[in-house]
Amino acid sequence: MWNLEHPPPNKQREALALIAAAGRSGTDVDRATDALEAFFTSNSAGSPSRVATAAGAVSATLWWASENDTARAAVLVVFSPGRTALLLHSSAQDGIVPPAALADVLAAAADEALARRVTIVQALLAPTAHLDIRAYGDAGFAALAELIYMRTPLSDATGPTGETALTYRTYSAATHDDFATAITDTYAGSLDCPALTGLRDIGDVLVSHKATGIFRPDMWSIAYSDGHPAGVLLLNENTSAQAAEIVYMGVGKQYRGRHMGRDLVQYAAAVARRHRFDALCLAVDAANTPALRVYKAAGFIETHRRLAYMKTQ
Repeated sequence: MWNLEHPPPNKQREALALIAAAGRSGTDVDRATDALEAFFTSNSAGSPSRVATAAGAVSATLWWASENDTARAAVLVVFSPGRTALLLHSSAQDGIVPPAALADVLAAAADEALARRVTIVQALLAPTAHLDIRAYGDAGFAALAELIYMRTPLSDATGPTGETALTYRTYSAATHDDFATAITDTYAGSLDCPALTGLRDIGDVLVSHKATGIFRPDMWSIAYSDGHPAGVLLLNENTSAQAAEIVYMGVGKQYRGRHMGRDLVQYAAAVARRHRFDALCLAVDAANTPALRVYKAAGFIETHRRLAYMKTQ
């Protein structure tokens, strides 16, 4: 019924406009299309098989489902370091995009990405986007987690209590292996997106975390208890949220139950204040109730939710 392919250059804006139209109207669509076109033009050069590697840069490819040379559904595949890809897609919710066309183009785009050394293809969907959710299921994607996005002004965040016996070291070539070990240790029994555990090696995980926002090595910390790595805190700059973002926070299994999560959040607030940020933000798995209790106690407020879907090799 429709062709599944990379649109020709003279049809790329039409495909991007269909993606930009999701949830927008009028001049907002034009502005969003302009932004997507500028991004795609700047990042479409080069082979996705190269950019999907651990040390690669961001790149993008565009897919569409066309009928009589007209876009029916479209997907922008954004390849990121750490062998991941994020899908930005047109929406079936407005009745213009056929759900079956969306499912077909999602499957084609994801399968090509996975064939080009990507380990995880993922997307974030509004919980009310029922037709889009169904299309992702039909395209072979699995539900990963319901993510709760939270934020707190640093004026409201709980400050250090002075009671912790933890010491901290920041990221450097000398501490790289300790970070790798500490992050791996925190995955044991983790409630934060446990389906991701073991899908990528720790090298890809570290590269992926560095690529989330703006990486600053002096904002990444390992917490030591009695000289042993016990927890890890990765803070990056989130330019869109104008805040310091807790990209990852974890506590080693043997150190849980000692209020270390509280201590790490307090330390995150202190680091963010030192770097002159006004707020902290994060995303947490809704099923991770211990972490949610820590964040709420520290003054974080829910801003919105997204459903994370993924497809793997």
